[in-house]
Amino acid sequence: MFISFDPSIMVWIEKIRRALKLRVLGDYKRILILAGVMAVVATTVALTAIWLLYTTALDAQKGRLIEIAKSRARMIEAVARFDKAYSKDYPGGAMAATIAQIVDAHEKFSGFGDSGEFTLAKRDGDHIVFILSHRHHDLKEPLPVPFQGKKAEPMRRALSGKTGTVIGLDYRNTVVLAAYEPVKELNLGIVAKIDMEEVRSNFVSAFFVTGGVSFLIIGFGMILFFRFGEPLVSELRTAQVAAEKANRAKSDFLAHMSHELRTPLNAIIGFAQMMANEALGRHSIQRYREYAVDIQRSGEHVVSIVNDLLDLSKVEAEKIDFDPIKFPLGEAIDECIKVFGYKGDENSRRFHVHLSRDTEYLHADERIFKQIMFNLLSNAIKYTSGNGDIQVLSARSPDGATVIKVKDTGIGIAKHDIPLVLEPFGQARANAEIAHEGTGLGLPLAKKLTELHGGRLDIESELKEGTTVILTFPSETKEK
Repeated sequence: MFISFDPSIMVWIEKIRRALKLRVLGDYKRILILAGVMAVVATTVALTAIWLLYTTALDAQKGRLIEIAKSRARMIEAVARFDKAYSKDYPGGAMAATIAQIVDAHEKFSGFGDSGEFTLAKRDGDHIVFILSHRHHDLKEPLPVPFQGKKAEPMRRALSGKTGTVIGLDYRNTVVLAAYEPVKELNLGIVAKIDMEEVRSNFVSAFFVTGGVSFLIIGFGMILFFRFGEPLVSELRTAQVAAEKANRAKSDFLAHMSHELRTPLNAIIGFAQMMANEALGRHSIQRYREYAVDIQRSGEHVVSIVNDLLDLSKVEAEKIDFDPIKFPLGEAIDECIKVFGYKGDENSRRFHVHLSRDTEYLHADERIFKQIMFNLLSNAIKYTSGNGDIQVLSARSPDGATVIKVKDTGIGIAKHDIPLVLEPFGQARANAEIAHEGTGLGLPLAKKLTELHGGRLDIESELKEGTTVILTFPSETKEK
């Protein structure tokens, strides 16, 4: 097994080594690995041994119950055959004679274990009628149980002519391990059973004892660690406080930035809506109204992007609002492209959309999908010259997934820079003199949002040969 250590982790290991006064850094690494392996092996061996003992005891208990059920059933059948031949004059007949002997013998039987007993019953219409008194019941004649109910599962099987073992509910609605056997001579059923709680009790106790000992050992080790590593612990606390302060400062900055962005954006959206609705009078040129509608739509989309960027931590923690539905793929892509439709000649692009017929609909969160496409199209525009082409293609993969490609003829990305651009705030530039807007969050955010759907984002690119971003969405996206 190959184990690698992050450089920052190595720094802390060195500090621990000094606190424990180990000779070399490798000593602590070996001790750390050995302690972890020993803990895992010891716990695994202990739990495996308990499980093997439990399954062995369970099998032994099954065998014992089968033997009890079969021997009692055969004994009752032998008595019944004898009574048929020699007890015909008994009041109630031969069967009554047999039952009387069984009841008399049963009164002297105290059961086995703390909960074990055997029961005898017959079917009377839609009910199971028990013939013998129960160990766990005060009634001389136990109450009948519905044949089609959930109780007395073992006896229901016995009265159906089946033989075997089962873990199910008995007449008390208690989970038991039972062996069931039909008494064919009398059309009765017999069940030998014991509560599962009794079967498991010793092993549950062993499990808790093992767990308690493990916790004691771990606790003792932690006490030793904190006793000798107190300086390191203090430094970790200080670093944690500093990190929390930095995180709060970042959150405060983002909250302030969102307010500063939302205020003018809301004004833009509001005025655009007024112009689109011609609140102060009709436009002399109808195209202006269309522009106002596009301005409003673009502003609303920017506000949604700001909100999602502020929730980047939620994306990473998979706590973002997620509502997958089935929606028209072409319409969603067209809406995203329209956002870039009126930016002036210097930023105009030629978009080409080619969607296969079997990808007419996509099952995903529509709002999140539009944000993914907006980020990818924005990147394509940013890094593609004015006479370049941007294509959006779709196809269905053999496994039923929807594959969407955003392909441009821009400056491209060097292969060794592809992992960089997928990291937050990472940007790869072919020419340092070319300035590009953006925070470097577009591709990483698109990647995380695609993975939120259970899909993936891949990049194929060469310098000066353009870039293709490939989105793969599963055929059915499940709620998170």
